[in-house]
Amino acid sequence: MSYTTFQYDDFHVAFENGLRAVSFTVENTGEITGDEIVQLYIGKGEVPAYAIIAEKQLCGFERVCEIKPGEKRKVSITIPEEYLVYWDIKAVI
Repeated sequence: MSYTTFQYDDFHVAFENGLRAVSFTVENTGEITGDEIVQLYIGKGEVPAYAIIAEKQLCGFERVCEIKPGEKRKVSITIPEEYLVYWDIKAVI
């Protein structure tokens, strides 16, 4: 738990070699130095009704340590391709 506040801005998604990298800026908008654990979730998207997939899935996280008040840090989280696929059992049979 951090005793300060953070703001996330400047989101970008890059596709390269089967990987997706999501990058953004984290800014300490509070008055004291703090840590933030950035979590990246993906939504289920459009899948067949019979596919059992969570509405939101944690696909990455990163701890950003000792961000001073007013300081901004660039964060990048890579999403492996296997996090973006599902098995279609009906297509296999």
